[in-house]
Amino acid sequence: MTCPEKGRLSHIKRLRKPGVKSVLLFGTGLHLGIEGYYLRGDNPLNTFEAFWYDVLVSGEDIEWREGESGEELMDAGKVLLKRWMEHEETPGEYDLVESNQRVEIAGIPFYATIDFVGDNGRFLIDWKTSSFRYNPLKAEYDLQLTVYSYILAEVFERTPERVGFGVFVKKKEPEVQYVWGRGRTREDFKNLEKIVGKVWVDIERREFYRNFGIHCQWCDFLPLCIGEVDESAYVLKDNSYYRKYEEVE
Repeated sequence: MTCPEKGRLSHIKRLRKPGVKSVLLFGTGLHLGIEGYYLRGDNPLNTFEAFWYDVLVSGEDIEWREGESGEELMDAGKVLLKRWMEHEETPGEYDLVESNQRVEIAGIPFYATIDFVGDNGRFLIDWKTSSFRYNPLKAEYDLQLTVYSYILAEVFERTPERVGFGVFVKKKEPEVQYVWGRGRTREDFKNLEKIVGKVWVDIERREFYRNFGIHCQWCDFLPLCIGEVDESAYVLKDNSYYRKYEEVE
């Protein structure tokens, strides 16, 4: 939706930059720590530490942000998970954790992983990593939370009353922030169906265009769009993401 050409390059041509961004690895480690904590009772600090150690010795080509190091991120992850465990809003019981779903929205196939559902489906949380605190309005209208609410309503016949983000704020003094928004309505779901339908039609018609804007500054494909490199500067994604859904299908 932000840029159809980026969608084409990333999801149809399945291109990506060589290596991996440190911020994505960091978020993966936090997710693994949380998942192990709920599903197996593992200490999330130990899970994150083991994952991060493997990252550092893997030889993977990692794209670090300016001024950060692997050791600093190791410490930050463990501090954040400790504060997450101690936070008064961190739920103790769960219904779903990292639940892979393949559903249809208005007849269109849709893949999603729901991070957390609790209290018999009354609330859902999406875990996020950020360098700044979230504006509360984001939880009120965020489309991703609308999608997850739609899935719960359609597949599990329960619409969460509260939706929100558990934000791991990765700054000099790490903190965990919970940002809650309103439960989604039937009108929200109807609007989502229209959005998904419009995107689907554009893809079928191969209507892709470059939507230049401020978002280009963090887009991996900007050098390709402005002619500084060609597609040989990128590699093909594997299909590991979609393998998660094989049992669902």
